[in-house]
Amino acid sequence: MDLQQLFEEILPGNRLPAQQVTSVTCDSRQVRRGSVFVCIAGSLTDGHNYVVQALQRGAILVVAQRDCGVPNQLLFPDTRIVYARLCAAFFGYPARKLKLLGVTPELGTEFTLTFEVDGHETTQTFTLCGWWEYDEAVVANHVLIPESRVDSILEEVGVTPPGRDGMTGSWNLDLMLKHGAWSIAADLDQILTDNGYQTQDAAAENYISTGVNWGYTGAQLSDQLDPATILLLVAILTLILFTGYLIIYNVFQISVAGDIRFYGLLKTIGTTPRQIRRIIRIQALALSAVGIPAGLVLGWLVGGVLTPVITAQL
Repeated sequence: MDLQQLFEEILPGNRLPAQQVTSVTCDSRQVRRGSVFVCIAGSLTDGHNYVVQALQRGAILVVAQRDCGVPNQLLFPDTRIVYARLCAAFFGYPARKLKLLGVTPELGTEFTLTFEVDGHETTQTFTLCGWWEYDEAVVANHVLIPESRVDSILEEVGVTPPGRDGMTGSWNLDLMLKHGAWSIAADLDQILTDNGYQTQDAAAENYISTGVNWGYTGAQLSDQLDPATILLLVAILTLILFTGYLIIYNVFQISVAGDIRFYGLLKTIGTTPRQIRRIIRIQALALSAVGIPAGLVLGWLVGGVLTPVITAQL
């Protein structure tokens, strides 16, 4: 497949070069010669920061939301949706025609899949009883099977939920809350209470463990934000900013006043301008000799040591 075919539905009648595309990816580490690299801004990192690495690895085109300063780029408002559509196009629109699984889209068609269950590989044959068009913003697909079939597969591979990964055999529920992200914890508690469940006592019956993703921390705080709390937060932030300003201003003021007095005394005792410039140059070099290595070491510690440790805990 070439670039023109890949973007045919997104950009009908495009005049992109007929270069062969070997892959579509949003991970710069997986880019190879002939790849299309899609920049996606995530919660921990931004794909736009890795455009140069992707091009060095052989990417023939960059899809981005903002100008990356490279010639081979296409800009779109939402690269997540574009990425999903490009993946679908590259694999021949599997959600539409089930080509990825090699399944004829007819009810009653049998197909075989090989997959892993908690690290145990198994091959199973299924009967197609329906399919659906998935959201264009979602790349992954799902195969839905009856609970009885799930139990038989778990028994066959010898896995007892929740398994080693802590997720096998678990129930998942996707829903949209009435109040959106403003009061997630309160809405979940209300839903559980209305259906006879509780989250307080793990030893009691009908206990369900819940938690709010750290990415919605602001939404958790919103439950306790009243006018008085907001005013208090604003006052504290203003005090911190004002205090920081005064500290920095006074430090610089004292430093500048001291330097002016010092160099004035030197000039009074007969020091020439050339000698003063030499003194200043030596001071600057001494500060740089200490400050630059210290800054590099501190930056390496934060970026190379602490950051991976912190992100591993998220």
